[in-house]
Amino acid sequence: MKRPTPIHILLPEEIPIQNKGEAAIFYGMIESFAALGDFRLINISKYPEDMGYSGTNVRAVNYPLIHMENGLVRALFDVVIVLWVGCLERILGKKLALMFCRSSIWKDFIRSELVLLGHDNVFCPTIRPRNIPIALYTKLSGKKLICYGASLGPFKGGRLERLICKTVLRCFDLITLRDEYSLEEIKKLNAKIIRPSVTADLAFLMKPMATAEMVSLLEKSGHKGIFDRPIVGITATRFLAERIERYEGKRCKGFDGKYEVYCRVLADCASHLIDRYEVNVALIAHVVGPSNWADDRSVNNDIATLVQNKEHLFVINEDLPVDALKSLIGCLSLLIGSRTHSMIGALSQCIPVVAITDRARFKTNGLFEELHISDCLYFIEDLANAEFLGKVADTWVRREKLARVLRTQIPIYIRKAEQNSALLSLCREPER
Repeated sequence: MKRPTPIHILLPEEIPIQNKGEAAIFYGMIESFAALGDFRLINISKYPEDMGYSGTNVRAVNYPLIHMENGLVRALFDVVIVLWVGCLERILGKKLALMFCRSSIWKDFIRSELVLLGHDNVFCPTIRPRNIPIALYTKLSGKKLICYGASLGPFKGGRLERLICKTVLRCFDLITLRDEYSLEEIKKLNAKIIRPSVTADLAFLMKPMATAEMVSLLEKSGHKGIFDRPIVGITATRFLAERIERYEGKRCKGFDGKYEVYCRVLADCASHLIDRYEVNVALIAHVVGPSNWADDRSVNNDIATLVQNKEHLFVINEDLPVDALKSLIGCLSLLIGSRTHSMIGALSQCIPVVAITDRARFKTNGLFEELHISDCLYFIEDLANAEFLGKVADTWVRREKLARVLRTQIPIYIRKAEQNSALLSLCREPER
């Protein structure tokens, strides 16, 4: 019996494996593709570390054009070459086009049946230049273009940019969104496009590493004794420090001052938790690159220097696999999160979360509202030490009740995330 031909899926976007939130989306995406049967996923990246994504059904490839320093020249090359390949495929068909294209990356383009954009955000907040030629390529070559479990907007550009956004959106054969806010943003564009479906973040589908394997990994990294007490995890990031406007009622000016306050408040919180509740505190790096600015490890180190009782403090700065981090997060009693996908890692396992956020962070805030736990949000614009400690203490006391709420809500959310693959399967079916 002849084996069915694998479905070739092209994901022409960089997904840096060092950003564990991006990695969680990617592995959740792969989990969802299992419903399609046999598939081959090609992911394009400029980061050497991302070759670690490669596996039986997945191949990460390096795209040489994205190493060009001049962004305008790179964008022009993208337009010319991608559209040239699309024209070849349109005129000659797949078989002959494959003969003309010697480069393996263009062969990957031609073999693909589905092209996915927006693993995280198609417009962020402005359109990514490469999305334009990719969208046009799919129309030229007759492939199906999918926006898959993504966010869209906010659309902040002028009239020309909004026109480009509308044009690109019209190219999509399927749009699945991970939040209601994105749907509202699309409605504001007033674009005549295929009807979007609101599902959920694909990161909810990623499976954690087996607990025993994760424990062994941490012990080899020197974190013995971390499980001797209940654990409270903290994920921190420089980006949120920028959002502080006032501390203890006084206006904060300059990033250095805001960052110092952010680190001090989290360090005081860690010290308080260790002394008051007799827990271990784990500072968990959820992003370890690719840029130094995005790297959480230096932030963890700055917080750790200010914590008083370091005997029960564990700084998890290793570049751990994302499924190991999710497994560790699943062992927490509470997460104090600044990184959205560290929060999703906790929530998907019914672990209560104090979300450090800002009022413009619609994805995080909307998720907590949908799960009926918006009282766990702490808005960082007006930061006050006692108020923040009060929020953490209140969540700690209510953690069992919150876990029960999550146990009723999370299965619904996971089913919503699984709808992405069901809609993708329907999109693949030939039109009658």
